[in-house]
Amino acid sequence: MCRYQALIGPNAAKKLAEAGVSSTFALIGKFLSFKEADVDPTQHADRFYTWLASVGMPPKYRAGVVQSIGEKMNILFAADEIYIAEIDNV
Repeated sequence: MCRYQALIGPNAAKKLAEAGVSSTFALIGKFLSFKEADVDPTQHADRFYTWLASVGMPPKYRAGVVQSIGEKMNILFAADEIYIAEIDNV
């Protein structure tokens, strides 16, 4: 069982695993993969949210996953250019 399964449930975790994301680290990597030089924080969050929808992540978890990972990456990288909390209602 992956560590985040307790937070998002087994069905959502299964959807992520089917998309090749089987760990928290892989999910963070996927989030970061949507960041490019010309992508602002709003676009970044939208891209990740859209990807979560495309792999079948249930709607009730999408915004929370985006917010949780985005805020964690801001702390890790000490930058506000990764995620802006005010845009969490994607």
